[in-house]
Parts: sequence; structure tokens; C-alpha cells
Amino acid sequence: MISTIAALWGRRDLIHTLAVSNLKEQHRNTFFGYLWWVLDPLMMTAVYTIVIGFIRGVGRNEPAFPAFVMCGLLAWKSFATTISQSIDVVSRSEGLVKSFSFPKAVLPISLVISNQVLFVFALIPLFALCLFYRFVMGAQLRPLAATWALVPLLVVVQLCLALGGALMFSCFGVFFRDLGNIMTHVLRIVWYLSPGLYPLSRVLKADYRGFLQLDWSDFHSIYLLNPFAHLMGGYRDCIMYGNMPDLAGIGFAFCLGVVGIGLGLWVFQNQERKFAKLV
Repeated sequence: MISTIAALWGRRDLIHTLAVSNLKEQHRNTFFGYLWWVLDPLMMTAVYTIVIGFIRGVGRNEPAFPAFVMCGLLAWKSFATTISQSIDVVSRSEGLVKSFSFPKAVLPISLVISNQVLFVFALIPLFALCLFYRFVMGAQLRPLAATWALVPLLVVVQLCLALGGALMFSCFGVFFRDLGNIMTHVLRIVWYLSPGLYPLSRVLKADYRGFLQLDWSDFHSIYLLNPFAHLMGGYRDCIMYGNMPDLAGIGFAFCLGVVGIGLGLWVFQNQERKFAKLV
């Protein structure tokens, strides 16, 4: 494991080059170009707000429902896109894999970094939307600079989750070509099992006070094993409400990410020698 990490550190220039290349490929030859980094999350938020918020009436009790949805949507879209793209990232790089000797984990790592950069850019309209609802629409929000400073902590946790998942699924995707089709449906199910379109109070008891005080005898507490239940709530607390996130829940999500990274690197260390024959 240590030798794998050392090898990756030695190829950090290659990781940087591939990450920049991935960014340049995003929306290349489109009319709006890089503006899609901002337009895409805004348009998706508008669709969910109309369908879920107005037609189904889910957002009637939320004073800034578009911002509420966008907090969950941005985090999930970044993660789900990274996992989906990672499944065939090795096979898409067939020329590199067969022509050069390098640690193949470089491929999913560079993909994760480039998608995380896009996610950070997409946070800009979210901040602007929260300020608009607070100071123009008069919504009961408390966007505070002090809690906004905690957002990088959440971004790091999300990066760990995405990196752990990308390392494992990019390796599995070489051996199981149907994995992409399967994960499309799995990710859709996990999205609806995450509080992206509704508050946690719709699932948990009204007296929920944090991850450390959960009543595990309650079946609904299993819902909190989903790390995005903590991340989505954390983004809303920090960006919209000016509250401290549930640090225990965020810590749990971080631990899952670290375990995923460790497992992913171990799988790559043991299987990457077979890639050139399979891609």
C-alpha cells in the first residue's frame, strides 16, 4: 500500500495533466462552453423545484426551496457523475494503459480531481442564490461567513467518498462490463434514499439530535448509514442556515471515504497488472 501511494506521488505531474485534460474536455465545442458549469446545476434545480416543490407541494414549508434542493443536488450530481464516469475510465484510456507503464490508479484520481473542481465552481451560484433569498426575498436564512468557512471541510469529505468509490468501481469496471448499466439504477435509488429533495425530519423522529444520539433500535436510524444524509444536511447547515453541521455524522462519512480509498488502492495494487490484457 505504501509503495502504491509513493508511486502515485511520483506521478503527480501526470495526475495534474490528466485532470486538466478532463476539464478541457468538459463541454468542448458547445456554444456556452464552461458557462455550463454554472448553467447545468441551475437548470436541474429549476426542474426539481417545479416538479417536486410546486406540483407535489414538497417545498411549501421551506422558505427557499430552490436553494434547499440545490444544496443536495450539487453534492449528489458531482458524486454520481464521478462514479458513473469512473466505471469505464480505464477502458477509455486503452492507448495509455497499453503503451506506458504507470500506476493505473492515476486515471480515476485525475477524474475525481477534475470533477471536484467543477463542483467547487458550481457552488458559486448556490452562494449567490442563498444571498438572494436572504436579502432580496426576505427568507429566514442565516448565510454566515463563519459557517461558510466550514464548507471546504465538507468538500474534502465528499472528495474522499468520491475517490474511494471511483478507485473501486474503475477497477471493477474492467472485469464486469455490465457494471455501468447496473450502477445507473443503483445510483438513482440512492439519490431518492438521500435527503436531496426533502428534509431529514420526513424520515427521522422529530427529536433527532445528531448521529451520536441515535436510537439504533429505531429502524429509521439505518437511513443515517447513508453518508450523503450527513453531507447534504451539512451543506444546508453551513450555507443556508448558519448552523454547525453534525460533526459526528460528517466524521462517519469521512471514515467511510478513507476506508473506501484504502480498499480501492489495495484492489488496484493487486489487479492492475491484468488491465492491459482486458481493455
